[in-house]
Formats: sequence, C-alpha cells, structure tokens
Amino acid sequence: MRTSTRSVLAVVFLATVLVAPQVLAGFAGTEVFLPSVGRKPGAGGSQWYTTVWVYNPNPTAVNLTFYLLERDRDNSAPRLYNDTLPAGEVRRYDNAIWTMFGVEVFGALRVVASERVVVNSRIYSLATGGEQKDSVGQFFAGVPASFAIGAGQKTQILGVFETTPSDASEFRYNFGFVETAGANTTVTVTVYDETGSELGSKSYSLRPYEQKQFRFPTEFPAISTTNARLQAEVTGGTGKVVAFGSGVANRSTDPSTFEMTFDDALLGGSGGLSAVAHDASLSGDGTTLSPLGITSGGVTSSHLASGAVTSSKIADGAVTSSKLATNAVTNAALADGVVGTAELANSAVSSAKIADGAVANADLASGAVTGAKVALPLLLSAGGNKALEVTNAYAGGIPGATLRALNSSTTGGIAGFFETQGNDATVVVQARGSGPFLKGFGANGGNEEFRFDNNGTLHLYNPSHSETIKLDATTGKATVQALEVAGHANASIPIAYGTFDSNATKFSGTSNISATWDSSLSRYLVTIAGTDYFYSHYCALVTPIGDSPRFVVTGSVSNKLIVQIFNQAGTPVQGMFQVVVFKP
Repeated sequence: MRTSTRSVLAVVFLATVLVAPQVLAGFAGTEVFLPSVGRKPGAGGSQWYTTVWVYNPNPTAVNLTFYLLERDRDNSAPRLYNDTLPAGEVRRYDNAIWTMFGVEVFGALRVVASERVVVNSRIYSLATGGEQKDSVGQFFAGVPASFAIGAGQKTQILGVFETTPSDASEFRYNFGFVETAGANTTVTVTVYDETGSELGSKSYSLRPYEQKQFRFPTEFPAISTTNARLQAEVTGGTGKVVAFGSGVANRSTDPSTFEMTFDDALLGGSGGLSAVAHDASLSGDGTTLSPLGITSGGVTSSHLASGAVTSSKIADGAVTSSKLATNAVTNAALADGVVGTAELANSAVSSAKIADGAVANADLASGAVTGAKVALPLLLSAGGNKALEVTNAYAGGIPGATLRALNSSTTGGIAGFFETQGNDATVVVQARGSGPFLKGFGANGGNEEFRFDNNGTLHLYNPSHSETIKLDATTGKATVQALEVAGHANASIPIAYGTFDSNATKFSGTSNISATWDSSLSRYLVTIAGTDYFYSHYCALVTPIGDSPRFVVTGSVSNKLIVQIFNQAGTPVQGMFQVVVFKP
C-alpha cells in the first residue's frame, strides 16, 4: 500500500495545528464516502473483497447507515444496512459488501452517522483458496461529503503512468468518481503532462449517487505517459463529486491509491481555525467554504434585552409571518389601536401566529380583518363541537349563499375537500324546509342535473332537463328511460315475457304481452302491445314446456311473433310455452 507524500504531510500538519478535543488520523464526518469498494470475481481466478473499519470517537453510541452505491447506475434508492457502534469502539466489517448487502458488485459506500465517525477501507484481491496474507489490495480513507467538489470547482489526481501498448506498460491506471449530493452532474476530466501541457479531455455524466470507474487507455487511447495528472472539474448539474485514482504494477499487481486534492481551507492551510464548535443557533464551521451564520430561529426573545427592539429599529414590512414564532403576538403585547390594516402585510396574520383566544372581537376595529389580511390556507381547529360556524339570513340564490367555495382555475383543481378519519359520516346534509336537500348543477348553471328530494328520492336529468332516471326511495322502484350495455340500447332487459298454456292463456308475464291460437295453421300468434314485431328487428327466446321432447319454430306476421310447436315426428301440436323478447 502506498499513499502520496502530500497526504502524509497533510495528516501530520493537521495533527500539529488543530486544537480539538481529539485529533484523528483521517477525516471524521457524519456523512462519509468510500469511493471504491466491491465484492466480485476478477480476472485470472482472483476474488475481490472489501474490509471496512469505522471508529466512533464520541462519548456516546452512534447510529450508522451504510448505503451501497452500485457502479454505473442511479442510486437514488440504494440498498442499505443499519448498525449501532458503542462509544470509543472500532468495528471491522470483513467482506463488507457481501456481509451487509448479500450482493456481488463494485461501487462506493455512503456512511451516514448520528455523530462524527472515521471510516477507512481496504479493497483487495485474493486468489481462490488463498489466505489473507497472500492478498493484494489498496487503502481508501473515507472522504466527508463536505470535501466533495461542486459546480465550477476542480481537483487534481496524480500518478498517471500508462504507456502504449498497455500490455507492455510497467503500470496500469484507473480513475473514477462518485456523485455525493443526489443530483445529476457533469464532470470534465483533463489530462496534463508533467510540465502542465494539456494532452486531452473528456466529459462524463453522473446520475444521483452514481459511481463510475474507467481504464485510462480506454478513455485516452492516444496518450502514452509515465507522469501525468488528471484534473476533474464539475462543469454541469447541481451534484458534487469525490474523485480517485488507482495505479497498479503490472507484474506484481501491487496497487497504490491516489486521492483527489482538497481545498486548503478544508485542511486548515489558510492559517486560521479549521472549525468552530457551536450550538444549534449557528450554522457553518467558520471556514471559507462554510462560513458561520445564524440559523433560522437562532435569535429568540431570551437573547434580547427587554425593550431592545422598538418600531424604529424595524424597517417597514420587515416583519412578516415567517419571522414570528407561533403565538408570539398576543393582545397584551400590543398597545390598543397600534396595529391597523395598514400595518399588516397581505397574508401576514395566520392562525399559527395568534394564541388561542388572544384576539377577541373587542380587540379588532370594525372592518380591520379583510380577506387580503388572512394567510391561506386558514387552519381552524377546536376542542369542542365546532371549528367554524357560519350563519346568514340571505333569502336569495347561489351568489349570496351562506357558505360558498369557488375554484376559479380553468385547468384543474377542486372547490372542496372533506376527510373523516373516524367511523362517522364525512358530510351530513339536512334540509329542515320543504325543498330538496341536495341539487347538482353543471357548467350552464341553469337547471339542475340531479336532485335529491327530502325523502331520499333521486332524479337525474339530461341536458334538456328531461328526467331520465328516477330512484324512488318511498316505493323502491326505479324508472329508467333506457339502458345501454356494450353500446346497444335496451340490451340488458326484455321488453316483454310470458308463460302460456296450450290454449294461449297467459299464466304469468308482463302486462304488454298476449297470445292466440291459430287453429287453421296450427300456430300461436304473440302480440306485444305498442310493438310492431318483425323477426329480424327483435330477439325472441321461446321454450316449450312439458315432459315430451318438442321443438319450436318462430317467425313474424302482421307485427306479431309466430310460435309453432312440433312433436318429434314433425307434426304441429298445441302445448305450453314460455317466451322472452328483447329489442337490440
């Protein structure tokens, strides 16, 4: 294992200049990336494994979540593994990728901890049946997410040694990146020789949390070099990137890791403090990249002397609802009459800014609260029976309704939404007068499209306001003008049916059907009132009744259905029968 001189010096420098409760040989963080890990078979019968170490320097236990960022894919929803590490302990995860996730892949690890931890790893190859002492591998230190480069930032990766042809080169070289912010990103890699002359460049697209690794001669086949460096720059997107290089001796397969360079401000090279410890009222760590600031809500009333903030100290309009803590303004804190409608920005007052019961009618001037002064949505809650009660004595129609919800959007949205999480009704409508308790109007706003009467009867109307369906709640009867199934009118119910004896007397059936016996032609003539029956315009199902086998022939004549019954010998006979007629 080899590390660059600069990395060693950086660690020594940090150990000598930082004043902190504990100096760590590595970079601690609550979100740390191992840019190259894996468990997968390799060339020549080798097997690749990864060992991960995590150190908890804190006086309390930390919760850990490991996210597997698989190579060459979007890892917005990665596999994960959870663990808890006691205070002061180091935990080693052998064969980490298989042990944690049960898969054989290459990629990167994202480690998220509840407190700062140090993460190291070794990725190594081991011949099948070999022992650990025979393994060959390289070290990767966990890189805090804050060290990743973003838009317009650059980093350098040293150690490029690969001559052509590649199989004759003393070393081979790989490089790669991992996206660390969960966003699409473009990285441009430029190759420079030892004098700083540009040799070539190429751009790469990274998806959220994607890890990629490349062979140098595959990406830059025309470049043969024994001492080049790579410059990686984020040239597109909103993501961030950690980059790395790996040089491998071709005969011994001894690998060396080449870390990306880090900004001097991250390493304390500016001569100032590396970080400032603070409570939750401040943000940032005091560095150039992360300056100190006051968090939202960091200054509370306890930090201000009584009377320190007066109206002359506040610019007009500077205090909006977002600047006020919940229930911060009570009527006791305001002089009578000091706040009028002119002093309130539109939507400045929301229910969350007013303590329950703090503002009574007596505290409001007539007309002081208008629709423009109330923030939307207005959230109302009550511990008693009612959250909102609206009354009105207006005797007109819709424009003057007691409660009206209007959605003026012409593209979508609804005017009202009601939700119940208990076992009672979501909406209750009661009409105490003699009129219907519910009507529905379409876009024309004229006559209703449906109506529920006080007794529960439902009426449905067509665009001409002719009633098409009536469901009578009193009688239980439904009146339907027409039914349609699969695009055919009246296809689901018969227009007439009946059961007749051999003399054509009807036993049962609809009132509109009757039959007679035509003795001259030995047949029955069935009449359906109000129907001009013709055999090709209707569908008739006729069934002979009895214990002797018989068959039926049907037809039509003079707007009547012909029913002729034959015995097995083919002789027309009289007999009982049933008939059902449909109109397609």
